Amino acid sequence: MSLELPKDKQLAEKVIDGRQEEAKLAAQHAELRIRRGALGWLFGTGRQSATNIAGLCIIALLLAGVVVSFRGTGDSAFSVKDFWSVIAPIIFGALGYIFGSTPGTRDRSQAPEEQ
Repeated sequence: MSLELPKDKQLAEKVIDGRQEEAKLAAQHAELRIRRGALGWLFGTGRQSATNIAGLCIIALLLAGVVVSFRGTGDSAFSVKDFWSVIAPIIFGALGYIFGSTPGTRDRSQAPEEQ
């Protein structure tokens, strides 16, 4: 693949710089993809990965709750109400984690002093 450059020297330099930047970004993207792996692709990397995992748990538990609510548990000793009593605290805990870890939330330990 050959690169046709414009006759204007300054414009040609910008084209070359742009191509070099594209190549650099592509290399960084490939390195990131290798570093994060398959689970990183699914959950993300860094700080957002924990939030993504919590969100996935919420979705999975809500889906399980809806299915169990309509189909039943199939066990007379473990009712639908019992099922929701197990998953509801997990769902609300995950929601608390997500909304409690959102950037920009105020740190309650550094509340302004009352006058």
